[in-house]
Amino acid sequence: MALWASFFDLMVTKASKPLAFEIYADATESHELRIAAVQMLMHSKPTSTEMAQIVAVLRNEKDYEVTNFVFALLDRWANDIEPCSKKTSELASYFLKYLKQLTGYKMDWGFGVSKTYKRTFVKEKYGYSGSYTFFTMGAHDSTTPLTVGMEIDSTLQNSYKTSLLGVYLRIEGLAKGLIRK
Repeated sequence: MALWASFFDLMVTKASKPLAFEIYADATESHELRIAAVQMLMHSKPTSTEMAQIVAVLRNEKDYEVTNFVFALLDRWANDIEPCSKKTSELASYFLKYLKQLTGYKMDWGFGVSKTYKRTFVKEKYGYSGSYTFFTMGAHDSTTPLTVGMEIDSTLQNSYKTSLLGVYLRIEGLAKGLIRK
């Protein structure tokens, strides 16, 4: 959460991308922090070079949670139809196609695994769109997720994106607590 809180300040100073990539590429960091970092990279409209760096790290990734989330994240961006995300969507689509051909990886949509999913509608005639995004942050030592979340946002006049609602629940240890009760 601290990383997300400082993300917008870092964007102003143009320090967000180098810091986020450094965290994402560091395999000694926790998978939660690394996933947050790669999400920041995708939100900051990466160039083709930066997208290639994300994919290069992913090709050698050993952490299953990070691998599955980044594949799901690329899939989410590749299928995004919002006007604000057009360039990032095209890049993600190209690199995801390359990755699928190279690795043959199939995303795991099972319960408790790190993943993200987004649904969007667009009304081009009126220049607005809306979307909802779900995500799950899996755990290495439990079948239940650490975190689940949902975001609702809208775009007005094809360029003004607004986050309307975000719900993030930390449910780490919930299953063990329920079993004890």
